[in-house]
Amino acid sequence: MGMNNVFYRGRGFLEGRYDDLRPGLRMNIIANPGIPKANFELWSFAVSAINGCSHCLVAHEHTLRTVGVDREAIFEALKAAAIVSGVAQALATIEALSPS
Repeated sequence: MGMNNVFYRGRGFLEGRYDDLRPGLRMNIIANPGIPKANFELWSFAVSAINGCSHCLVAHEHTLRTVGVDREAIFEALKAAAIVSGVAQALATIEALSPS
């Protein structure tokens, strides 16, 4: 997930100049993650939100809607991602400001 987020977010900044080139990145785990598809997509959606990848966020939202996840659940996943990210930032700040 993180690999794809970096790639697609970065390519998105380049205004389509590299969209014709095949990424060639392998994410074989996506084919069979070992958990229900909706759960995997919700987690991927949340990670994409945290990592700021609009391309991946839109793709995972589309898949979630396709597999029958309702808007409210998707919105809750977005809120959960925001909370997790906020807590992680707060903890990192506390650690950075704490004397060694």
